[in-house]
Amino acid sequence: MCKLMIRVSAFNAQEKAKRRARKAGEKNMKKLMTLGVMAFAFAMTFGVASASYFGSWGNNNSTKVNNTNNATVNNNVTTSSNTGSNFASSGFSFHSSGSFIGTGNAVSGTTLNNYVGENDTRVTGVQGDTTVNNTNDTHLTNTVTTSSNTGRNTAWGGMTLTGGAGSASSLMNMIGSNFTVVK
Repeated sequence: MCKLMIRVSAFNAQEKAKRRARKAGEKNMKKLMTLGVMAFAFAMTFGVASASYFGSWGNNNSTKVNNTNNATVNNNVTTSSNTGSNFASSGFSFHSSGSFIGTGNAVSGTTLNNYVGENDTRVTGVQGDTTVNNTNDTHLTNTVTTSSNTGRNTAWGGMTLTGGAGSASSLMNMIGSNFTVVK
């Protein structure tokens, strides 16, 4: 009877540990998504390039705006989670009390957003010719690996109980966007 109570207590402790690990994984995913949203909001606050022409300076009534963006971006991202290399053994006796392995969930996630080479040009008070040149030259390489597994579990003469394994990746590239207004 004493051996049975110890095994039940160990199982309850494993269940509590699994619940704590699951909650920690959910909090980490929320933090990751929040960072992604914050990065998107920051990217949307790029400055505005303006050119205006008021009046006449000699005989040249023209406005010229040149926007040039050159960028090289290399992203190498690896995200992984693993509940460990688990091993338990109670020997090879038919009368042993057995062994138990219990793991929590393994969850990993990656959110990668690239906003490269954006031009927002507004030209007002136009008199004469107006020329706006937008040039974007971007080289982008993304290598994203996301994985999770419930460990390397072995229990000789006992029981193995693992949590779930899940992984997800979100990738968004916004490259070379131009917004030009001439009034």
